[in-house]
Amino acid sequence: MSQGSGKHGSRSEVERRVTEVYKWINAGIGYQEILRLGNGKRGWDVSTRSIDSYIAKARKRLERDSRAIREVELGKAVNRLDTQYFKADSRGDHRGAVIAERAHIDLFGLAAPQRLEVTLETIDAEIARREIELSRKEAAQSVRAKDAAGG
Repeated sequence: MSQGSGKHGSRSEVERRVTEVYKWINAGIGYQEILRLGNGKRGWDVSTRSIDSYIAKARKRLERDSRAIREVELGKAVNRLDTQYFKADSRGDHRGAVIAERAHIDLFGLAAPQRLEVTLETIDAEIARREIELSRKEAAQSVRAKDAAGG
C-alpha cells in the first residue's frame, strides 16, 4: 500500500474524501477495499494512517447521523401513538386507548420487568446463550483486528 507523498490534503479535500469513505461504509465496503479504492481507483496516494483517519471521521459522522435519525423516528412514533390514543379516547374506545398506551409504554421501556421463574434449567439455558453470544463477539472482534492489521 502506498505510504503517500507526505502532503496533507486541504480541508475541503479531506472532507470530500471522508464523505466518500462515509458512502463506502454505508454500502458495506470493508477496510481493505476502502484502502484499494482510495489509493488505487481514486488516486489519493495517502498513507494507511490517513485512510484510518478518514474512516474514523466517517464513522463519527455515521454515529451522529444515526442518533439524529433515531430521534426523528422516535418522535414520529410517539406522535403516531399519541394520535391513536386521542382518537380512540375521543370515540370512547377504551380498549384502543389502552393498546396505544401500552405501545407507548413499551416504546420507552416503562413497564415493570417481568418476573422470571428461576430454575436450574433456565440458568443453564442462559449460560449457554451467553457463551454462544460471547463466542460470536470474540470471533467478530478477531475479524476486526485482522482487518485493522491489514490482513
